[in-house]
Amino acid sequence: MSLGNTKLVNSGIQNEESDLRVHVCPLAKSVYVYPTACGVDAINTGHYVTKPVFTGSIQTATGYIVPWKEIPGIICVELESETWDYISIREKASTSDKGKRAAQLVKGMIKNQRFPMGLLQIELNGVEIQDEEMQIKGADIIITVAKQVIVQVKCDFRGGGKRGANRCTGNLFLQIQECNPLRQY
Repeated sequence: MSLGNTKLVNSGIQNEESDLRVHVCPLAKSVYVYPTACGVDAINTGHYVTKPVFTGSIQTATGYIVPWKEIPGIICVELESETWDYISIREKASTSDKGKRAAQLVKGMIKNQRFPMGLLQIELNGVEIQDEEMQIKGADIIITVAKQVIVQVKCDFRGGGKRGANRCTGNLFLQIQECNPLRQY
């Protein structure tokens, strides 16, 4: 198999178009949600170091190591062991598989109202119905949602939690560069 791109490119939190970032952290059995801008603000403070990530001998990513509690606006959602057993994110799985399962978990959180909706900052507009016939049919107020929210989901396998507990780092990996030599999407 021939390798794909092996040159790091600037790709990550600093140039994505998401509103929210979600780090799914299986070892910590927690999901961390924060406004993307707050993560960018954290790395721009200059307080955190970068770390390379390797796949074999090839550097495939660079990111900032940030203690999760130091990201402004972050919310930690702890999920039951049964949820993690069901979603079954394995450390040795491919990046693609881990990412798909992490996204599936977040979709389930949204569906089951476990996602911290307060972070969405969706502007709701309520219009009172003046039409008597519509009121008789049961419509007093119509609410419209003003925008869609883009969410970036990352599987941060050892991230979050308390440093050292259950092999957790206590940090989140805020990626700023990557390459994709194995063509995993």
